[in-house]
Amino acid sequence: MQISEISSSDAGAGESNNHEGEAAQRIEKLVSDVENAVPLIKPDTVQQLRDSLSLLVPVQMSENLRLCLWKLSYRIWNACVGMANNALPGQDVDEEHAKLRHVASDMLLLAGSIDTVRSSHLKMAMFFYRTGLIWHKLSNYGMASLCFEKAMELSCKPKEDQGADSLSLSDRKEEDQFMFDLYVARAKTAWNLSQKALACSLLGRARGLLSVLPESRQDLAEQYLQNAKYLLAEPEKQSQTESIKYMEHAIEICSEANISNGREILGGGPLGCLRIKILRYLAAGHLQNENFENALKCVAILRGVPDHPSTAFLALKALAGLNRFEEAEKELYALLGHNGTPVEVCISAIEILAQGTEELDAVKKAFFILQSRYPTNKELAVRILEKLLRRQASTASNHEHKK
Repeated sequence: MQISEISSSDAGAGESNNHEGEAAQRIEKLVSDVENAVPLIKPDTVQQLRDSLSLLVPVQMSENLRLCLWKLSYRIWNACVGMANNALPGQDVDEEHAKLRHVASDMLLLAGSIDTVRSSHLKMAMFFYRTGLIWHKLSNYGMASLCFEKAMELSCKPKEDQGADSLSLSDRKEEDQFMFDLYVARAKTAWNLSQKALACSLLGRARGLLSVLPESRQDLAEQYLQNAKYLLAEPEKQSQTESIKYMEHAIEICSEANISNGREILGGGPLGCLRIKILRYLAAGHLQNENFENALKCVAILRGVPDHPSTAFLALKALAGLNRFEEAEKELYALLGHNGTPVEVCISAIEILAQGTEELDAVKKAFFILQSRYPTNKELAVRILEKLLRRQASTASNHEHKK
């Protein structure tokens, strides 16, 4: 989305001295070079722009020059937007593009807040926020973090200067949405920089805005789930345990919608579907942490939604972990009877039961059920028979040792 430029009549061309006039002309020429080179970006031009800005001293700049810099910054930004909009399918922005947007952001910061531009601090913050998003997309998390930090610093200034009470309802809603997006974006970058405590704090701030931004619940819950999945895949026990906390936050966010809406969303709508997805991951997390009873509590909730093969599989693993093999057998048969169960899941379920009990009658029965479902899959029969034979051999060896 392009940003409306400040009108030429507002910008004023009459600089207070020759130095300012020369500086403005030099920067404007470089901006024109950028516009004329679209869709290409010349690295030399970007560096010359930054060098020219470094020669300016903010305290010595007139109001006219400040306004001129605002106008030139908008022209750079809109050139970047044009390049992004006209990019070929699958063509991503490159580092020079990010650098050019960063120059536009720094140009506004150098010019500072001006009376003729409404909410100028928030506009500056928006430039840094959007530039940070591009740096993040390029996996340059250090630069993205710097942009997001500056955006947060600038976004606080309007509150200090005029107070929230002076904002209209629409402006306040827009500012709240911006702060939510900024918190989440900075949290993602902090996470990639292994700053997990900061990321958690920022997500907590974003959560504090959900009362006025209920439509953002799904985005935040998905971010908590994303972090939880990352931790769950880590080999360290502490990370796996921590993943549970993130999933519980995500569940709470979804559940809070029930309270605010006064209706049940367990399996309905996007938020309800997300809650079911999170519950499945939460059950898997409890299983990985050997909290089998908690996993069964998740399964009990999942029973209240349309049947899914993962429910029986999760229940089977939890019951086997508690040595409740008779109940686990029932879940195995339910799993095998579900048309949506992938064959690999069926084999894994049979193996779980075979490893946990010395009574193999149920396992053999499950084998014949599965074979009847896939009569032409000869490899399947061989794989299951190998597992059964290994299990029988292990059982026989244990009996010999006991003698």
